[in-house]
Amino acid sequence: MGEGFVWDNASQNKYQKNKFENPHDYSKLATKSKVRYFASFVLKKVEKYSDFNVWANAEAFLLGFILIGAQIILLREFMLVFMGNELVIGLLLALWMFISGAGAWSGKFLWAQRISFNLIPFLFLLLIIFPLVSVFFLSYFRDVFFETGRMISFYETLAYSFVLLFPTCFIGGLLFTLLNYSTEKGGESPQKMYAYESLGSLAGGVLVGVVFIYLQGNDNFHSLEHLTLISFLFLGILSFRRREIVKSTGSLFFAILVLLLAQFSDLSMITRQFLFPNQMLISSTDTPYGSLDITQTGSQQNVYENGILIFATDNVIGKEEDVHYAMLQKPNAKQVLLLGGGMTGTLFEILKYKEVEQIDYLEINPFLFELVEEFSNKAKLSRICTINKDPVLFVKSTTKTYDVILINEAAPASAQSNRFYTIEFYKGLKSILKEGGLISARLPASENYLSDEELELESVIYKSLAAVFKEVIPVPGKQHYFLASGTGLSLNYSELLAAAKISNQFVNESYLNDRLLKMRSEALLGDYLKNVPLNHDYKPAVYLVFIKQWLHFYHNNFQPLLMVAVFLLFLLFAKPNVAIMFTSGFTGASAEIILFIAFQSMLGYLYLFLGLMIAVFMGGLAVGAFVSRYLKMTKKTTLLYVQLASGLFLLIIPILLYLTKMLSVPILIQTAFGLMMFVVAFLVGLQYGSIFQQKKSNSERLVSRIYPADLLGAGLGGFITALWLIPVWGIYYSLIILAALHFITIGLVIVKRNKL
Repeated sequence: MGEGFVWDNASQNKYQKNKFENPHDYSKLATKSKVRYFASFVLKKVEKYSDFNVWANAEAFLLGFILIGAQIILLREFMLVFMGNELVIGLLLALWMFISGAGAWSGKFLWAQRISFNLIPFLFLLLIIFPLVSVFFLSYFRDVFFETGRMISFYETLAYSFVLLFPTCFIGGLLFTLLNYSTEKGGESPQKMYAYESLGSLAGGVLVGVVFIYLQGNDNFHSLEHLTLISFLFLGILSFRRREIVKSTGSLFFAILVLLLAQFSDLSMITRQFLFPNQMLISSTDTPYGSLDITQTGSQQNVYENGILIFATDNVIGKEEDVHYAMLQKPNAKQVLLLGGGMTGTLFEILKYKEVEQIDYLEINPFLFELVEEFSNKAKLSRICTINKDPVLFVKSTTKTYDVILINEAAPASAQSNRFYTIEFYKGLKSILKEGGLISARLPASENYLSDEELELESVIYKSLAAVFKEVIPVPGKQHYFLASGTGLSLNYSELLAAAKISNQFVNESYLNDRLLKMRSEALLGDYLKNVPLNHDYKPAVYLVFIKQWLHFYHNNFQPLLMVAVFLLFLLFAKPNVAIMFTSGFTGASAEIILFIAFQSMLGYLYLFLGLMIAVFMGGLAVGAFVSRYLKMTKKTTLLYVQLASGLFLLIIPILLYLTKMLSVPILIQTAFGLMMFVVAFLVGLQYGSIFQQKKSNSERLVSRIYPADLLGAGLGGFITALWLIPVWGIYYSLIILAALHFITIGLVIVKRNKL
């Protein structure tokens, strides 16, 4: 071998095979040939790792990383702006899927113009920027378009959310289709692209939900700034490795811009201030249970949790009514349990009763204890025991008993607060009451007139209390209070005040008129509806009331049954594979929302774990899609087997939820929900991948039909589940209905295939 030696592929393979056994062949090469060999060898390696599909997979990973990271932050921010209602999650996920599906479907038309390949980097640039813009304008326009303090109707919420989510979601769906079409050049499989996109989603969910939010305690805006910075750097590295220097430099420029923005401006405080017009925002803290904001109006300080006013320093009537309507019934009470509301001054109203030996004050959110110390006289805290524990878990585990229990939690407008107004919780409270003890619960209400929804809400709460306690009486005040006990209760507050010998500024003989109070209480009892359902943890009847109030505001006429009809019509006319994926998307998203609500009902801190649960769901999708590539799923019947498995698992979830509810250790409950979420997502990913195993030819173009069907089903499922299934049927029956949809789909697909 001399100067004329040609280092071809055969020679290279021979060398690779024998380089350790016969090194003399290489030693015979002249210096120039050695250099030529080394350069050829390096280029081969670079080509191997610079293969087009490697970059396409990396871009799919980046796409999932950006979308899920942004989704978690946007969902959390929307929850704050729309006052912590978890149903907003269902609505937003539905919109997210609908818009993403439209983007994915549009991708095939853009690809036909043969200009889309060059657009991909530009679309990624927009995708990284738009979530930051959306979060900023979400708060900025909230009080520009809507009057401060009034309820935003369903269609206003829908339109407002659609406009803010559209750029991010549409571009995300569009990019997924374009990336799949672009891999025709390298023959990459769609299920692998789906898996890499889901894997990126898992990474984004873990980074945002676990690292930024859970471990570092960052607020939403700072988490999004970090996500944006990392995404620009990721995009810059991809462009640099593909030798696209201009695009790489542009990404680096934007990354530096975001870094400077985060360093020299506090956009989080600026955007949060927009939510409190005519008030000065003193502080804003993102806690595991939501946002805690303190504002000032004149000399009055206001405390908001998830945008809901929970305390104002000058509300003397409120704190007196919260305590004395109940405590006057048991002035000799020694042990008192206070669930929430301690920072309002109720603690010191309770201490007016000299016989009280100890007040156990519970808050699930430890940050509220700091406010108690800030707004209270620390010298008076000796008889107060603060307990940072979820009230539901505390009631399950405590062996202590109480004379009076005051439920001063927020109104049951969310799954988090609904837990304190259910039959299950009332039974738990009854078990820790001493003989002759009582509980007090309150609801916000109009002082002299109840709307239809308010009347229905109070009827549900009254009926639920009456199912547990022998005697329940409503006490109308600035709010409506419910006293429940096993012994006689009295509305003769003049006599009770005289016997207790305490001095109040408002709740006194001059403020209370026994005769008028009895008349109003009896009128309420006469007005309460008899044919209302009981309120349960997993069948929250009050949800339906709040949804009615939301949907009927400004006479909106939303008909969820119309959407059910759309679902059934789609199944009837869609091709078998499209119908199968549509159902899987529908039930997968629905089950995800149901597990969110069940988690919130059981533990109450979905706001903290939202990112982690979404990450687990995306991890299940990724594993399912990867596994589908290695299973022999070439027979058409295998698609139906996956459908059957999905339906059967949905039937098992109610049993698992029932067993999980019996646990009292939070980490075990969290693990159980994580496993259920993972399996649901795994079956959806497996279904997606198995469809492409059936048809490997022209599979990239099949993506533009199957992926939008998945997203369309998920969007429809989000709407129907959040606005109809859970409120009307409850969690258990909703899961049974979803399982039935899988079985119906199996039957329809069999009929369609027999006709072909």
